[in-house]
Amino acid sequence: DVLNLMDDIRDQDDVEKQINEALGQDIVSADLDDEAVLAELNQLEEELRLESEAKSSAEVNVNMPDVPSVPLPRREEKNTATTTTDTARVAVPA
Repeated sequence: DVLNLMDDIRDQDDVEKQINEALGQDIVSADLDDEAVLAELNQLEEELRLESEAKSSAEVNVNMPDVPSVPLPRREEKNTATTTTDTARVAVPA
């Protein structure tokens, strides 16, 4: 059991070393300079601005009908209740 525990601890140490190495690496490539990154950022911001303007202009040009200025006509309700002249058929055991 002790030997298995020691192996597990060594494995965890190896994993910890790999994680520390990955975190310690330079993420941004040395080929990219600040000007290139800023140019790409400006391009993305311009694209977002154009999309936003297109959406807002599309919303402005929506043609909706005018709201009526007079009350709408009322619909007559049909009387669906049965009258007394109707006969009901009832099943009666024989």
